[in-house]
Amino acid sequence: MNAYRRSIIRILVVLLLLTAVGSRLSLADQRPRLRVVHAATGLQNIDIYVNDLLFFDNILFQYISDYTPVDAGERTIKVRPAGVSPEDPTMREVTESYNTDQEYTIIVAGRVRGIEYWRLTDDNSLPGDGTSKVRIVHASISTPTAEFCLGDVCRTLAFKEASDYFLLDPGLYQPHIRLNGVEMTTLDVPPLELKNNSVHTVFMIGQLQDQPTALRLLYTLDAGEYQIPSYPQPFPPGASQPPGVVQPAVPPPAYPPVTGAFLSTKAIGILVGGTLILLGCLGLWLARR
Repeated sequence: MNAYRRSIIRILVVLLLLTAVGSRLSLADQRPRLRVVHAATGLQNIDIYVNDLLFFDNILFQYISDYTPVDAGERTIKVRPAGVSPEDPTMREVTESYNTDQEYTIIVAGRVRGIEYWRLTDDNSLPGDGTSKVRIVHASISTPTAEFCLGDVCRTLAFKEASDYFLLDPGLYQPHIRLNGVEMTTLDVPPLELKNNSVHTVFMIGQLQDQPTALRLLYTLDAGEYQIPSYPQPFPPGASQPPGVVQPAVPPPAYPPVTGAFLSTKAIGILVGGTLILLGCLGLWLARR
């Protein structure tokens, strides 16, 4: 084989490698992403499986995972106590469809003998400079309908309901909550800082039990120019700890766990890129023969 043909083959191999890597990474970036909120009062740490693969490991009550990509299509989600044997019963199993280029929030709430599970479809498109986008989720079982107010915007929600996304100016807001039919309706909650050109969610979790202090709010920054990990601290400094809740003595777990880490976009890029480089080297070796 002459030098001209070998040069042509090498150029074609390089172009094939670049095209294939770009295509695979693009497809990986478009996969649906999901996260999990552990809002089940009294329930110990949980594991979340996707199609029998451990995706979210040892989630503590009150913690919210980061988003993790999954393959599009029908996926079976299983909620299990953390660290149990695969032969042990699953607390909840749900099969739903996950669409390309979409983000979801899975909420596990309720009590040990009454696990509630539902899924939200998220809209993390940025609202634009000078604006913040926020929604509110009622995830507190056995708590009556509540009116949530941020600034001059109020939404009335029942358990398992989420508000629409609404726009507010960036800044510091003190949430106000009124619980219908409850004499003591004032909750001591920390202020919420809405970032510029960002998307936030407010979750109300806990269980009323005639004690509004058993309820609390979790704030997340879902998307924005200044994206940070969305793990909330278990309790704000100086706040009283709700009865029956044990404050974790360890930092929040990292997501996804090792068993699901290969599903990340970065890992897929590394695997695909390494495979294609090997194929390219093989092609160059054949071209020289």
